Amino acid sequence: MAKLSWKPNTTTTASSSSNNLHSTTHDEPTTLSSSPAHVSNFSNRSTPTSSSPAPTASSLSSPSSPSYPAPPAQSPTLGRAVHCHTLVRGYGLDSFVQAVLVAFYAKCGDLRRARKVFDEMNDRTVVAWNSMISGYEQNGFSEEAIGLFHRMRDSGVEFDLATLVSVLAACAQAGALELGYWVHDWIRDSGFSINVVIDSSLINMYAKCGNVRKARKVFDSMTYRNIVSWTAMISGYGINGYGR
Repeated sequence: MAKLSWKPNTTTTASSSSNNLHSTTHDEPTTLSSSPAHVSNFSNRSTPTSSSPAPTASSLSSPSSPSYPAPPAQSPTLGRAVHCHTLVRGYGLDSFVQAVLVAFYAKCGDLRRARKVFDEMNDRTVVAWNSMISGYEQNGFSEEAIGLFHRMRDSGVEFDLATLVSVLAACAQAGALELGYWVHDWIRDSGFSINVVIDSSLINMYAKCGNVRKARKVFDSMTYRNIVSWTAMISGYGINGYGR
């Protein structure tokens, strides 16, 4: 496995963004941005209606965990009420409940609360790591997302598809080409299953970091291309001055 040598630039303008990150509480949900290739395990932002039952946490929980409805991502007030209810019922330290809460707060753009729940977890699952990294990346805090990815790697937590997609999107935002190279090498050397989602994320990362030739190499190697991969490659040419 290739050795990770890239370190985030702590002197970049992201430090000024971090001040807002830790001082601002969002009472209303923030519209999350997305890159052409960015998908995650928590991309469903629809609000439950009376005609469709709310999703439950039972699929994520252990037999001893409560089956509370997952907090709706577009209703921060109701979500906080559910959070309070879990604390009252004694499930505040359940790792499955905490992972859902991290995802909920991150989707609402309330990264301060999401990070507070995350830091209080005794047993951080890959879902919790992914939710926090994705929350940072989708809200424009790419340096924080990359820093947390390093902590995840150092903690020995195994990456999955959502991890790789989120960190590649963060690399695209931050222009972190060296880390993008490392992630690409890790995918190849570890035997991770390559699919159109990973390839599209790599194309997006390379194109936004200015390496159009490498992006095209990944694009040409794909056995199957969808609208996301085509769009990532076309926009990559455009933003790098190859519109024709």
